[in-house]
Amino acid sequence: MAGGAPRPFKLHVSDELLNQTKKKLDSARFPDDIADGWEDGTPSSEVRRLRDYWLGSYDWRSEETRINEELPQYKQTIDVTDWGSLDLHFVHKKSNRPGALPLIFIHGCNLPTLLSMISYVSRARPLLRGSQNFAPAYRTGNAGSSSLSCHVNRS
Repeated sequence: MAGGAPRPFKLHVSDELLNQTKKKLDSARFPDDIADGWEDGTPSSEVRRLRDYWLGSYDWRSEETRINEELPQYKQTIDVTDWGSLDLHFVHKKSNRPGALPLIFIHGCNLPTLLSMISYVSRARPLLRGSQNFAPAYRTGNAGSSSLSCHVNRS
């Protein structure tokens, strides 16, 4: 049953998922480049560089902490007709300014990028400075939102 007040939420990716991701990155195979440069896609050397960064330098736990400290996150259960209940994850960064302009970010980006966008917008222009920022997770199964299973009637 949907309703009630939004529930506070903290992002947490399990150690199991992080380890699984590292194993996949570690076992990645790369094709030979078919051309020099970027004309025919991302060069394998660039993908290898990114893979090496993720395996050796990137600290997800640090990023996760920063996201949880700087982005007030919530979950709200809503009823979706013909689907049932759905937990919707969203960010609501409230303003300290009375009468602040509310902004809704309909986005397709990850949480670190969203954090940068909200930070930029709230500093950018006098009209937007101190705005109230609301950003729902538009994809189900992303961050804290529930996944929807597609049921197709084939009769």
